[in-house]
Amino acid sequence: KDTLRKTREALASNFDQQDEKFISLKEELERLFKKKKLSEVTQQEMVANICTLQQIHERIKELNRTNKQLSDKYKGDIKFTRVHKRLHEQGDISQSERQIYEALIGLKQDADERVLDSENVLDNEAYFARVMMPNIIKRFKNEQNIALNPTTTRYINQLVVNEYLKEFNGGSGQW
Repeated sequence: KDTLRKTREALASNFDQQDEKFISLKEELERLFKKKKLSEVTQQEMVANICTLQQIHERIKELNRTNKQLSDKYKGDIKFTRVHKRLHEQGDISQSERQIYEALIGLKQDADERVLDSENVLDNEAYFARVMMPNIIKRFKNEQNIALNPTTTRYINQLVVNEYLKEFNGGSGQW
């Protein structure tokens, strides 16, 4: 039961619950115990599933470790960690991790400056999205020579805007 508790805690501490790996681990755990409360899991069920449970626990610990490592690159900013991961998952940008990182860290600086200059900018999502678009083009296309099509540019913009709005509205408890 201790392993199950630790596994659930590790899942709960993951800051990127849209990650495909996270979702599959969570679903695997739910299938294993069919959403029972910790106190309702019988000893027989635990014995039957302990090996699988330990594997899930190790995989979620590794996912959390790699998330933390990527987050550290963005100075602990989980918004840009998630943006980085979504871009990587989408696969439209085939440049090196380094180029994507450099573009995103520059974009982070632009967005943070804009928000710090006027926190009210986040009260108007359309305006914030409009002012971020030239920064995306500058950081990705002009500085890192990453080819962008309009769809990918809008996708990056929407990811960034959504992350800032989620944080501003209390979605990640960082403000």
